[in-house]
Amino acid sequence: MNESHFILVTAKVCYLCFRNNTLQKYNDVTFRLLLLKMNALNLKENLEKYASTEQCPVRNILSRFSGKWSILVLCILSENPATRFSEISKAIPDISSKVLSDTLKNLENNRLIARKLYAEIPPRVEYSLTPLGKSLMPILGNLIGWAIENFNKFPEKNPS
Repeated sequence: MNESHFILVTAKVCYLCFRNNTLQKYNDVTFRLLLLKMNALNLKENLEKYASTEQCPVRNILSRFSGKWSILVLCILSENPATRFSEISKAIPDISSKVLSDTLKNLENNRLIARKLYAEIPPRVEYSLTPLGKSLMPILGNLIGWAIENFNKFPEKNPS
């Protein structure tokens, strides 16, 4: 990550934290300096940086758990520490077994959940959040709270 990219990302994070009154270690002067540096960056350079998922930390990370079912699965696992596939399936009745399986594999590959296989007959598999997944849950909790609070402010979704 080059310096201008770091400054841009830092300024945006600081702005969001500042806006939410959670910015503790940065003062107003630091924030304004970062914004000035961010605004001085070449627009074309910034667009090129964020054009690919690999170079954009926000897009890269969000793409790992922003699927239609991933957040629901993470929420179920946060409330039920060791959960079997069938229990997750019952909690989300409108998800197919294949899609649930793919979602679990994706979350496991991205180290957000762990899969534990017990050497029993028949085999028993349980899923749980990893420390990385647990660290994500307060952030998702805020998003879920916002969604519940603002759900009625959005127009109805057209069935497609």
